[in-house]
Amino acid sequence: MASCLDVGGNAHPNPDIITTLVKSGAVLDGQDESGRTALMWAAAANRNPEVIVALLKIGANPKIRSNEGQTAFDYAKYNMRLKVLTPTGSYLN
Repeated sequence: MASCLDVGGNAHPNPDIITTLVKSGAVLDGQDESGRTALMWAAAANRNPEVIVALLKIGANPKIRSNEGQTAFDYAKYNMRLKVLTPTGSYLN
């Protein structure tokens, strides 16, 4: 079952909601039944990169892997609504 933080990361374009949810007790790196975290959901589906930045600034772990072995960066590569900057400085999308 997805947590409120997963839903916020996935769908809500306002990064402030992420900070509010964590301050209210949402588990930052909690994983759902597929092993996805809020950071992974944001990377996969959110169109506002500031949501991802907010999650990382408050300590979301980008190295966690889902049950499929994917990281948030892996999911971001397939989010066509989001430009993804690679470690080399080029964009994937």
